[in-house]
Formats: sequence, structure tokens, C-alpha cells
Amino acid sequence: RQWLAREGARCVAEGPGSQLPPSPLRRDELMDRFTQHTAHCASCRDALQSIDFWQRCLGGVGLGSLVLDRLALGPTPLWLFGEVVAVVAVFGMEKLKGQFVFQDYEHYKS
Repeated sequence: RQWLAREGARCVAEGPGSQLPPSPLRRDELMDRFTQHTAHCASCRDALQSIDFWQRCLGGVGLGSLVLDRLALGPTPLWLFGEVVAVVAVFGMEKLKGQFVFQDYEHYKS
């Protein structure tokens, strides 16, 4: 905004209705990726839908592995491996999905 006030005076016409909107006051409004980008970007919306789809699929695989493990059908280590992989993948995808919605920027960590 300081740059715009200093350099952008030629870009903003004078008069009513030419005022810039106020800066967001809350950090979650400022860093909200979903309404600023993801909701309007077809690629990001498709990626978010794919993540949701794969989360549901892997949740089903994990649930199926749990049922088969509890019923003692087939090799138990295989079902246990399926459960662990499904849980880790679902949590990882949830973390990835969060980056499409909100990503906090902490300048002191970069």
C-alpha cells in the first residue's frame, strides 16, 4: 500500500469510488487461499476434488482391511499393513488439502 500511495497515483483515478478497499484486519482473512484462489482456479478445484476422492477410497481400503483383520480372514500382516498405509495416507492428504484452504506465512521461519 505504501508503494501504491507513492508510485501508483497514476493508476488510481481521483474522485468518488476510486478508493482502495480496506486491508483485511484478521490474519485468517488475509491468508485465506480458498476464497482468494482455489475457488476460482479450475486446476486447484480439480486437485481438491481428487484429494477428496482418494481420501474416501483409502478410507474404504483401511476400513476393509480392519474388517478382514478382525475377522481373521487371510494374512493378518497384509491387513495390518493396509490399515497403517491407509491411515497415514489419509492424514497426509488432509494436511495437503489444508494448504488449498489456508497457509499461514511466518516470515521468521524463512
